Amino acid sequence: MKSQRTRPALRRALPPLLSCVIATALLAGCGGGGSDNPATATQAAAMTGTVATGQVVAGAAITVKDSNGKTVTTTADSNGNYTLSQATLAGLVPPLVIKASSNSGDLYSISTGGGTTNVTPLTSMVVAALSGQLPADFFDLVGTSHQASALINATAIANARTMVQNTLTAAGVDPTNIGDFFTAHIVAGNSADQVLENTTATLPSLSAFIAQLAQTTTQNNGGTPPSGGTPPSAHIDTSTYGGCLTDLTLNSPLPASVTTSTLSTLPDINARWIATSYQQSDLDGGGNTTWSASRGADTEGTNNAALWEMQPRQTASYLDSNGSLAAAVTPTRLIVRSSNGNPLAWFLNLDDYYAPIGGAYLGYQEHGSSDNPSAAGADNNYLSGFYYAAGQTAEAPLDGLTGSGQSYQRTRYQLNDGNQTPWQENYTVTYSGKKTITTPLGSLNVCSYTTKGTLTRPDNQVNISYQTIMYTAPTIGAVRREYSQKNSNGSGGTTYVMTNNRDLIGAVVGNTNYGQSLVPDDSTLESCLKSTTLPAGLASSSDTTHAAQSIYRLDKDLVTTYTSGTATGWEWRNSSLVIQDTPVSNQFYYAFVAGQPTRLSGGSDATNRYLVNGSWTGTGSVAPTTRPTGSNNGVMWALNGHTWLDPFGAPAGWEQDGDPNSASNAPVDGSYFQRVFYDPHSMPLVWFNGLRKGETITSAINQYEQNSWTTPGSVNQTVFQGAYTYNGRSSITTPLGTFATCKVSATFTQTQTGNSYNVTENDVEHHVPQLGAVYTTTDEIDRTDTANQGAITWANSKIKVLTGKLAGGTLWGSLANPAP
Repeated sequence: MKSQRTRPALRRALPPLLSCVIATALLAGCGGGGSDNPATATQAAAMTGTVATGQVVAGAAITVKDSNGKTVTTTADSNGNYTLSQATLAGLVPPLVIKASSNSGDLYSISTGGGTTNVTPLTSMVVAALSGQLPADFFDLVGTSHQASALINATAIANARTMVQNTLTAAGVDPTNIGDFFTAHIVAGNSADQVLENTTATLPSLSAFIAQLAQTTTQNNGGTPPSGGTPPSAHIDTSTYGGCLTDLTLNSPLPASVTTSTLSTLPDINARWIATSYQQSDLDGGGNTTWSASRGADTEGTNNAALWEMQPRQTASYLDSNGSLAAAVTPTRLIVRSSNGNPLAWFLNLDDYYAPIGGAYLGYQEHGSSDNPSAAGADNNYLSGFYYAAGQTAEAPLDGLTGSGQSYQRTRYQLNDGNQTPWQENYTVTYSGKKTITTPLGSLNVCSYTTKGTLTRPDNQVNISYQTIMYTAPTIGAVRREYSQKNSNGSGGTTYVMTNNRDLIGAVVGNTNYGQSLVPDDSTLESCLKSTTLPAGLASSSDTTHAAQSIYRLDKDLVTTYTSGTATGWEWRNSSLVIQDTPVSNQFYYAFVAGQPTRLSGGSDATNRYLVNGSWTGTGSVAPTTRPTGSNNGVMWALNGHTWLDPFGAPAGWEQDGDPNSASNAPVDGSYFQRVFYDPHSMPLVWFNGLRKGETITSAINQYEQNSWTTPGSVNQTVFQGAYTYNGRSSITTPLGTFATCKVSATFTQTQTGNSYNVTENDVEHHVPQLGAVYTTTDEIDRTDTANQGAITWANSKIKVLTGKLAGGTLWGSLANPAP
């Protein structure tokens, strides 16, 4: 398993859908309502405010213009704050329009008479929603048009602000924590600053968003801007990335053929991508391939070799070259369905980290999981990635990107490099133009930008070159990513190449799902569990006294014995099973190391207790098909079990020991034991939650057994093979109620080379969220009589039903012994 990264996989590129259906009352305010005259104030009050975008804009050039076109100027300080005294503003006749210019572009605001007036993307949005124009055009118009100045009144501003708030909320940006857009106190890291940061991070093109606001107002004013000026489509600079997206948003919006649905509840992911080409190869520097992995050229459907599921941005902690710091993280899960045609599913958790103040990119990590099959090489011990030197600044906004590009230099470090070797990174981001592409969502008009870069180790023995091309469509943002990478040694020989291209197949913007539904369904076991609910009438209670555990009653526990392949007797056990669900850490476990069973430290152990409270027995070949009635033999006995996990959380084996307090005439005593373990790091066989409906995955490992009924210390080795199938949704009735379930079936076989040893087990499990397996059937048949090849020697059939579950302080059912 290999996954290498040089730059963030995706910028968050999910711009909002701007509704063209705005409440009539709202439009009345921003469509020409209010007084025909400017505010009655004849003298502007002193003005203060902050220029910010999610980071303060130090040194911004501030221009304030009045209703007659007269201007005054000042410069924002290092915190983005500006101040204009009343004396400085003497002679200006309100209302006022404000522009703040900097290297990152222009921002706009308005004021009826001075006072506190911030200048931010949100105030620029209000200007667009109020006027029906691009803010720059409205700024130019004020002072030459009585109609334009008249729009700047308290009622119209309040209505425009409400329009912006509603539109942002629909896009997944919550602006409430900033309070009043114009007067909020903005300092780095406070709630107002975080709203601005989230707005900038969520919307890939503020220009397109602002233009769409203006166009919506214009359309709802009969096609004419309320200001009386030029419509937003009149002055679009298509030489920039932001201008390209603005042009598409206004003139070539997302086609109606793209499937949409309105969501009442948001899923936990907001985008899903599939691989169109995903290949990696190691080379020896001389052109010879030494290792390769291919995930094929995939199309939307059940055979996707790889897909990426993105989640909304969250808060997290992170390490840079100075140590731990707070950060924002965009989690993504890469799910690999097959490699080189091998249909073995596994996943990596990918995290891109950003500074919570200013939004600078901090670095990247990818993590494995103990849930992954061992063959993937991506267990809980796997960690890769990089981080940048402390004090990184954010890249310039993409909106202003041109064909000339913007270049950057960074110093970065690899995770797990104790020497903190500094790598030099140089890259350029360039606007690549507008085109039409065909994707799983259909034919889309897109704007693209290209990132080209190099990474060099100080000794020049490793050099990496890479290129990323991003394609962005109106409304849903990034729809395609094309990535390529080549690593070279000090002599220039190629040592690694990678192609990683992907297409968007589904996205959630606000409460609208575009393309493939991201709402959980029953397509995989994991998705089924996410979309299954517990019965409404299922009773629960609080229990903070006991440890987490699961209590099962065995409605069937039938053992049949055979002689020369013929059934000669049966035993129906009155039994139960208690599983302690919280493993105890720092415990011993077993593995087969260097040809020997070896006791290892550092694992964990979850205990269980199998209790038999008497049995019904009989002779002959005909066993009962239902639980016997009447008194049983009263012989009580128990097995105390252990389920081991290795230090990385993967299954390591199990053991059952006879309870020394069992009845004297019980079939087991304190000397009984059975121990099963594996080669180190060879489990699990499959990623269970990744099983797809109707798909069967088969895998095999060596299994080793020690027990009390064979030669002490000897090891019985078998080949253990499992075939797992997720069957989809089902339903089952248990003592706790009737459940909608997610059904999984499995067949296990144990064989030995060169003899007739064969054990087969068929399991069916019904899973539900929070409770786990609520109903399980198990049928085991042993054919281990070497003198009678193929003859059955022993069989056991079980039906196991959940009667009690304690998890997270909540108890469902009862902890009482269900087999009295």
